[in-house]
Amino acid sequence: MSGGERTAPHLCGRLYATLEALCALGTGGTWMARPEEVRKAMQPPRTVLLRHLRAVGEHLHLAVRRGPAHGEAAAEVFAAIPGFVPTGGLPAGNLGVAEAAEFTAGYEAQRAVYEEKHGPLTRRG
Repeated sequence: MSGGERTAPHLCGRLYATLEALCALGTGGTWMARPEEVRKAMQPPRTVLLRHLRAVGEHLHLAVRRGPAHGEAAAEVFAAIPGFVPTGGLPAGNLGVAEAAEFTAGYEAQRAVYEEKHGPLTRRG
């Protein structure tokens, strides 16, 4: 990643996409991908992301129970989480316009990675 991709908002967007993928792998639900949910994750990121981080263990467990393909994909997604936590911590305040754009860029970039690698497993059906 380039320097612009290491900003806290960009990393938070990638983290949200990672937590979204893990949720989908575990529950089959895609509600976190709704545009209004992604927008909520920016206001403020710390509150929303910590709530989703608390559910990681359950989503991992559910993915493993769904079968080997889901479990293996979830293990890979789970392992990526630490790399997307900003070293300065999750932003506690609402993101401004420029920061929201960075969050969105990070989210879309990471979501594309998971769609390419695990798309059929992360879709409801």
